[in-house]
Amino acid sequence: MRFYEEVFGWRFEVFLEYDAPDGGRARTWRIDTSQGDEPGIDGWLGPREFAEQPIGVAMDVPSVDEFIGKVTAGGGTIVVGKCGLPGHGWFAVCKDPDGNTFVIFQADGAAVFEKGAL
Repeated sequence: MRFYEEVFGWRFEVFLEYDAPDGGRARTWRIDTSQGDEPGIDGWLGPREFAEQPIGVAMDVPSVDEFIGKVTAGGGTIVVGKCGLPGHGWFAVCKDPDGNTFVIFQADGAAVFEKGAL
């Protein structure tokens, strides 16, 4: 993260801590990319789960359920169904018709853990 702080002036804060697949603990960081009065695109940064893992893109949506329907209606597929991040929100992992993976995220402080289904 120091690279992004020094090069781009981004600021990081812990967004989520969770049990990693290797049995350890991992963190996902919220990124603030704003510069003074100029808003940024913001985002998250987390550890790779495996060496070949591509860069991920996540988009805020008003309703994960609604956008799962829009993704499939538009020719995309759902890789991981709706999952809960306790205290933060809901997400699903999707693929566009070209095979690019992305995440849709709905903020909801009342979200509870719920494992996604296809």
